[in-house]
Amino acid sequence: MKVARLEHLHADAGKGALDFLKITTDDGIVGWSEYNETFGGLGVSAAIDGLVPFVIGRDPRTREAIVTTLYAVRRQAPGGVIQQAIAAIENALLDVQARALGIPVYELLGGPQRERLRLYWSHCGYFRLFAAAQMQIPPLRDLDGVVAQGKEVVARGFTALKANIFLFDDGPPRPHMPGFARPSPHAPSLNAERRIIRALRDELAAFREGAGRDVDILVDLNFNFRTEGFVEVARALEPFDLFWVEIDSFDPAALQYIRSRIDIPVASLESQYTWYDELVTTVPKIVNGHLVLPTGPGWGTEVNEAAVKAHPPRRRA
Repeated sequence: MKVARLEHLHADAGKGALDFLKITTDDGIVGWSEYNETFGGLGVSAAIDGLVPFVIGRDPRTREAIVTTLYAVRRQAPGGVIQQAIAAIENALLDVQARALGIPVYELLGGPQRERLRLYWSHCGYFRLFAAAQMQIPPLRDLDGVVAQGKEVVARGFTALKANIFLFDDGPPRPHMPGFARPSPHAPSLNAERRIIRALRDELAAFREGAGRDVDILVDLNFNFRTEGFVEVARALEPFDLFWVEIDSFDPAALQYIRSRIDIPVASLESQYTWYDELVTTVPKIVNGHLVLPTGPGWGTEVNEAAVKAHPPRRRA
């Protein structure tokens, strides 16, 4: 078995695009992976294309050897877009290897630890602030809307939600994302201002009113404050009995410092390097707020190429 072809496919997702890598072997086995160029990863497709010559003709079952080679040829540019490109290739190779054996990918990684995974509603209400029209979802305009969003979480069977910071003061409703230079790219301020903390506390009170006492609430602070600011904000949120506060930082010492000074568990490291319904052939099964682990070969699903090609990404500034 040899790798014969690598292709990437892209579909419009309203606020961004969905990106897929397809690896095909000479005997017709297809492996898939998903990556992302919309959110800070522009250039991953080009980086994948640059690595193709080092994958074509190789036995996909020698995955570790292939990945080691890819790291070696990009030794002087590790991390970032290069890491994302290598990860996309490795994940597609995993899918090929598992499909060739007729087993789920998790069997290659030591087997499953559980059959169901508890889910939380991530970015709860976030896209409704500014992308409701593009995503064809109800808009969120005020704290009453946050209460209604909390009720929807319960109605749809989720047992937890994760919130970002919403502002409803002067100007249109918007998320507070200075760590990503949003909504204004001109003045990314990382100060833990009183009005920001007050707005977040009001938002969490509204979510709690809507979701009730039995739903866990998580808060994602992203890169939006400096170290002392994270401590100040987290301390202000302690009365809300949060499941965790998510903090992005590239500094392990800063994360340890923050954790040592607050009484809330800290989640982090999603930015460290080491399905979408109609776009896949088998939709993930969600029951009572839990994802049921797929048991089919490979990742347990395949990308619906016709659906992806029917929704090409729009051109963006």
